[in-house]
Amino acid sequence: TVNDPQYIIEGKVSDEGSDKIYVKVEGRDVAVKKGKFKINRYSPVDEEITIVAIDQWGNKSTKVVQVKVKIKEIVVVRPYPKLNPSKINGYKNNDSVAIIIGIEKYKNQFECIYCNRDASFFREYAIRALGVESSNIKLLVDSKATRPEILKALKIWLPRIAGEGAKKIYIFFSGHGLATFSGSDLYLLPQNGNSQLLEDTAISRTELISLIQTVNLKALLMFFDTCYSGQTRNEGTLIEKLKPIRIVPDEKEMLLDNFTIFAASEFDQVSGSIEEAQQGIFSYYLMKGLEGEADGNGDKQITNGELIAYLKTKVSKEAFSQNREQDPTLVGEAD
Repeated sequence: TVNDPQYIIEGKVSDEGSDKIYVKVEGRDVAVKKGKFKINRYSPVDEEITIVAIDQWGNKSTKVVQVKVKIKEIVVVRPYPKLNPSKINGYKNNDSVAIIIGIEKYKNQFECIYCNRDASFFREYAIRALGVESSNIKLLVDSKATRPEILKALKIWLPRIAGEGAKKIYIFFSGHGLATFSGSDLYLLPQNGNSQLLEDTAISRTELISLIQTVNLKALLMFFDTCYSGQTRNEGTLIEKLKPIRIVPDEKEMLLDNFTIFAASEFDQVSGSIEEAQQGIFSYYLMKGLEGEADGNGDKQITNGELIAYLKTKVSKEAFSQNREQDPTLVGEAD
């Protein structure tokens, strides 16, 4: 048994009455030195080798060797450097506010693996990369991310924290999303949301943006690590026998010049995760980009255009390695 297709068989022959012994392997002569011989072989599959020893009088002795080729599969493990927000020097911006939502353990749906980790990690990047004071961050994870709690954060907490001055507001959501069957509305599923009762238990992106617009805004930047195809990160479905749908939202018409949305995928694609990194694909590379990897020209500033270019390259490549497609999108000004 060998574990490489290129291998060597060594042996020896002897005869009491003959000084000269010859060896043939598969009909070809093999050199014999002091009774020893060596055979170089190459075969990626099992094979049977016939070895014949012949003395000077023509007497023969035959041996059949069964060779099993068991090639060890080499699994190349791709490196995923750990997220490290401490790499960022950052700055402070007292005029920034962030609502960060991550839901892994759903009450009525399949879990969304690593979504709570996405949110918890993003909180550190909001502080270090986006300059948000920790006191200006509302983190809602799992059971704290029900529909009432999310609405409470949007309707009560956000206006109180934002105050009268213009604020830059960041929204991060990692969890399940779903579209209506007509494809006209996109919904974010809270921890207690029900895919069969979207209007009653979920929060539409239109409603989300409308609630935020009640605050005096300097700018709005949203990151959505979710998809609306009805599939989960681990390829389950939120609705039984769900058919693919074409989604055509009117977000561009409702967004102002200072509104920006980064989305994990096209509306009919699945937003996946990286098991080795234990993060969503989009979230992982979003945060790696904020560490500085998205700074294409090295000027210590990251534009929307630089970030989406980085995300499209990294996320699409990662999804392709998982035999599917995922292409992040940007709604907003690239510069």
